[in-house]
Amino acid sequence: MPIVEVNGVPIHYETSGTGRPVLFIHGLGSSTRDWERQVERFSDAYQMITVDLRGHGRSGKPAGSYSIGGFAEDVAVLLDQLDGGALPVVGISLGAMVGFQMAADRPDLVESLMAINAVQGFEVKSVGMKTQIAIRKLIARFAGMEKIGEILAGRLFPDEDMGAERELMAERWAENDKQAYQASLQAILDWPGVVDEMSRFEKPIVVVASDQDYTPVETKQPYVDRMPSAELVVIENAHHAVPVERPEKFNAVLKDFLTS
Repeated sequence: MPIVEVNGVPIHYETSGTGRPVLFIHGLGSSTRDWERQVERFSDAYQMITVDLRGHGRSGKPAGSYSIGGFAEDVAVLLDQLDGGALPVVGISLGAMVGFQMAADRPDLVESLMAINAVQGFEVKSVGMKTQIAIRKLIARFAGMEKIGEILAGRLFPDEDMGAERELMAERWAENDKQAYQASLQAILDWPGVVDEMSRFEKPIVVVASDQDYTPVETKQPYVDRMPSAELVVIENAHHAVPVERPEKFNAVLKDFLTS
């Protein structure tokens, strides 16, 4: 269980496999465990690096405010310590925001970027997104992390045959620290986005959108159009947590990204 001290906070990360390194950054309230099915599929050909952002998983959970820029700086310092140079970065939701911020702040570390079911800052400030975040904050404050896990598990894995996935997600979500979760939610709401910076980013960007995500496909096309090196890939019959819900479909897209 590797732990490194980053900006005064213990940051947990895992490495699996050998070969070309690839970094994976999880979503809000999750951890390195987001990527179990990708590690299993690709660790025979790649060195899979997964990291717990501060406030998540087995990383430290300091009190105080968090920011997308701070998350990105933590990950950049970790990569500097690993001394592996630029590498492909794959992030989902919050992790994709962190990936975008890294590409803006430390392009020397980002060889290419896959952003899964992500929004940019101007979309975070939309009425719909603000409502989603406000609901989560209220539930976390008054009902606890267990209740959020139960609600989200049903939304992310609605198929009848995905009971095991719903149960596992609810169980893992309950492990979140309430204050760290709320601070991470606020970081999302406060993020201004980096669309202007990404318009000058010349390395490959793949924006993956699930057709049934609660951030609709049409919200992603405008910022994809503003990034000359980006393409949009839509995965059908999928929701927000597509790497877990539809691993075969997602892994096919990931394989294309890694081999292009």
